[in-house]
Amino acid sequence: MNDHPDFEAAQMTNVEPLEEGKFYYSTGSRMVEMSPLVVYKYCAKCHRPEMLFADRVDPRKGVSLKSVLRGHQWFDGELAVDMAALLRPPGGERAPEFA
Repeated sequence: MNDHPDFEAAQMTNVEPLEEGKFYYSTGSRMVEMSPLVVYKYCAKCHRPEMLFADRVDPRKGVSLKSVLRGHQWFDGELAVDMAALLRPPGGERAPEFA
């Protein structure tokens, strides 16, 4: 994943284990997992592993993913559950339904 010219490879030390194949943002004091906003999956168009970002959510189709490198776009219904959990208001109120 370090072959894109816009992203520099960096080495970091972390006391908590990080899951392979996930993207994390470093706040300086902790690592924040970026899923379902940024994921590493096989592209449904070119069938290659890609860094994908959530572009929008369609209530019927699920999460629209876009490839960072190639701009390919498709919908992933599986990420709709994760996105709904992410958007759940504090206090346990009902989360939006996307699927």
